[in-house]
Amino acid sequence: LDPSHGDDGVLSLCREHRILYHAYATLRGVLASQPPKGSSSTTVVSTPYAMAHREVETLATAYNKTAPQVYLRWLVQQGVAVLPRSSQQMHVESNARLWGWSLPEVGLEVLNGIQRTGKAPQRT
Repeated sequence: LDPSHGDDGVLSLCREHRILYHAYATLRGVLASQPPKGSSSTTVVSTPYAMAHREVETLATAYNKTAPQVYLRWLVQQGVAVLPRSSQQMHVESNARLWGWSLPEVGLEVLNGIQRTGKAPQRT
């Protein structure tokens, strides 16, 4: 479940029947993007699907949060249980900072408004 891979029908059904919808390894899916044109780099950058949305990055900057925090908080505020996993202490600590703040309604509207294409966005 990310802004462009909606599972609204299943999420609604879960809410209706009081079933906890849970997102395991929430940040794991990646989108490979090529280096910028004209770059001599041959490195391919992997970005989690949800983080590939410029809107997530914009909101993260606006709210002084990381893109993963914004994305995970968006899920939590929809009643989704998130289970991000990481072996990196820095990411574990960042993931733990989902509590004590909320995305304002305007932030939720931005994320909810991303066209649900069923495809990951392409990085340019």
